[in-house]
Amino acid sequence: MSWKIKRGNTSVQEIPIYTKDGELCDGQSGRPDLSTAEEIRFQVRESPNSAEIIIEKGLASGVGGISRNDPDPGYVTITIDPADTTASGVETGLYVMGLQIRWSATVIYEVILKIDGEETTEFEIEADIVRT
Repeated sequence: MSWKIKRGNTSVQEIPIYTKDGELCDGQSGRPDLSTAEEIRFQVRESPNSAEIIIEKGLASGVGGISRNDPDPGYVTITIDPADTTASGVETGLYVMGLQIRWSATVIYEVILKIDGEETTEFEIEADIVRT
């Protein structure tokens, strides 16, 4: 399973964030609370070792495209805009994605992403059929 998006289209994913014990990060019963995270960052790259960032979204640093506790506590919503997949150098194909949450300088987690309930790091940009 991968996050698939048609080139030049908008795509939105609501992603639940879980602790290593499989509990939702909803701030209940001592679990981490996404509203206290200093930074949430999403990146798409050609490969895990690639230095070039193809798409980047963030909660901090003026990047935009991520909201937290949306639609419910413990979820992040990531919005990919049409311009993200039509920028110069962005081609159709399979990429890797990652999501990192930083609560402080010493508490940083790389999150296991689940799309439609399946763990994945794959992000695929497909050719669009209808063009304007």
